[in-house]
Amino acid sequence: MGRTERIILRNSEVFVIPVVRGLESNKKRIIDELETITPDIIALSVSPEELDGLLHLEDIDVNDFALSDYEEMYVDKLRRYSRVIFPPPAYTECAHYGTGKKIPLAPLDVSERIFSELYVSLVSTQDLIRHSLRKKRLRKRKFNAKTAEDFAVQWDREVNGLQGFRKMAERREEYMARRIAKLSEKYGKVAAVVEVERAGGVIARLKSDKPPVSENGHGNE
Repeated sequence: MGRTERIILRNSEVFVIPVVRGLESNKKRIIDELETITPDIIALSVSPEELDGLLHLEDIDVNDFALSDYEEMYVDKLRRYSRVIFPPPAYTECAHYGTGKKIPLAPLDVSERIFSELYVSLVSTQDLIRHSLRKKRLRKRKFNAKTAEDFAVQWDREVNGLQGFRKMAERREEYMARRIAKLSEKYGKVAAVVEVERAGGVIARLKSDKPPVSENGHGNE
């Protein structure tokens, strides 16, 4: 797992913890991080709907989780580094930890509605066609990443390299940074668990003076 970054926002300490989605080896490490930080709130880079699912896993048959073609390829290649589990252990462990310790949990990512709006406005038909055509090439590609973190970042660059998908990723990073900044106004210690491929962008935005995006994900005018 990537190094945890400590950032001071106003009178709050924010700890951005990069994780690799699905990696079983994140399981113990994330708990060790939370025990060290003792956060007042745990924020996860998931949508509000996904967080609700994490908090009600006992009502869900995990065998029914459907992965997209790209997600299946990601999982297959990620197995080189560790056992892979879905839902991602880093997030499920946070949900269990927060519930058990009575620490509030908060979603950082955009809602499904905002995601759909961004997708329609940013991803062109050409992007969709080229994205679909990349599947065959990516299935055969050998990644030379030495760690799971490096692989996740390399994979993300390939999958989100097209202009529309890249803009989508950037908007999500902006939105998550804004959500973290908002939480820092209320909580003294914020543990923000973010997938490693988005963590760098989120951290850079938290450290910058750029204005945050608005609640609808489209930015301030």
